[in-house]
Amino acid sequence: MPSVTRVKNPKIIIAFNPDREEDIVYKEFISNTPPKNSVVRRVRWEDNPFFKDSTLYNIMLDDKERLPSEVFAHIWEGELAKNIEDSLFKKANFTPVDNIEEYEEIVIGVDPATTNTDFSNEYGIIVAAKTLKGECRILQDYTGKYTPREFTSKVVEAYYDFKATTIIVETNQGGDFIKSALLDIDTSLHIEEVRAGTSKHNRALPLANMMEIGTLRFVDNFHKLRRQMELTTLRGYLGPRGESPDALDAAIWAIYHLMGIKERDSLYQVFRPEFFDKCMEGSISSDSCIYATYSSGYFVYIEVKALTNGIDKQLCILQSKIENEPFYEFLNKYPVFIPDTPSNLTLITNLNNSFFFQKENTKLEDRVNGVLSFLRTQKVFCEKSNDNQIIKAFAQYTYDEDRKTDSLIDLFCDIIYSEFNI
Repeated sequence: MPSVTRVKNPKIIIAFNPDREEDIVYKEFISNTPPKNSVVRRVRWEDNPFFKDSTLYNIMLDDKERLPSEVFAHIWEGELAKNIEDSLFKKANFTPVDNIEEYEEIVIGVDPATTNTDFSNEYGIIVAAKTLKGECRILQDYTGKYTPREFTSKVVEAYYDFKATTIIVETNQGGDFIKSALLDIDTSLHIEEVRAGTSKHNRALPLANMMEIGTLRFVDNFHKLRRQMELTTLRGYLGPRGESPDALDAAIWAIYHLMGIKERDSLYQVFRPEFFDKCMEGSISSDSCIYATYSSGYFVYIEVKALTNGIDKQLCILQSKIENEPFYEFLNKYPVFIPDTPSNLTLITNLNNSFFFQKENTKLEDRVNGVLSFLRTQKVFCEKSNDNQIIKAFAQYTYDEDRKTDSLIDLFCDIIYSEFNI
């Protein structure tokens, strides 16, 4: 607790935005009975008589329409931050670990800001390390508002303080000058430049998985980085309009370097078979059905059954196959659902119990993004078997390569869009 000067009627004035229930100020003055002679007031935007005449009022109304209610309540209504339902980092373990390990390599991840004005984004500066066991640690977060000179000095200072081997700099948003600015200070620095080619939330997926299974941990409570992680969803970053997750971006580039992750393969880190093998307890299953399609010269089949406990629904992938020829005898044992495309006319005419459904005609990459939350929250799971080819398809799928197993992923997306009415 802070002390005050020994004068008559001393006062301490604290103004803060509620964040976590465990924060000391919230515990002392909100959760618990406040100390005697304390005055506690909750002040929000509606208490400001000039607010409705400002630009912020329109921003607030816009955020109310576009943001999830729990995010809006935290940003604008002063509510505690809560887990966002579709946050990539919802299951992440943010409990700090002791910084007593030996490290194989330490790097500095950097995400430059475009300006240094009060309303601009920040310079992301993250120190990360790889342990001798092959796990990763976030050692420090220096993200903040700097002048260009202050920023480069801070990066160089961190480089030597932590005995780092490499500085990784993103060059998308005017970051091309960073390397030369750093080398002006010290020509011996080892700098690697990277350029982002996919969305921020796709790049964050490997880190979310690593934190969920415990191979990426913090050594301290890095609240800014944690907040940016929790606000990152498959819909994008849900922070206030105009805010960028600079600390998270810097962390991404540092971890990618340490683990040898290529950006184009970030989705590969998502499709981990162990995420998809959990059935909810007390569930009732329906009869199985088949989804089938003819695509890229192959006949693709996926057998599924729905499970429910009266409230929630799960979908179990029983088996999946890619064949050169259709097995009509096998297919005629089940109801068969087929995407409504010209290539599937042969299938529909040769089956006794088949039904067309409307196919979502968007890029496969975008459709995959739309179904990932169902996999991560285990609303969809796979029965593991040697002939369930979709598990292999998950492991092989990347953004930039076209394999025949992509037709399995394509049909799998059709199933999720159809079964969950996306």
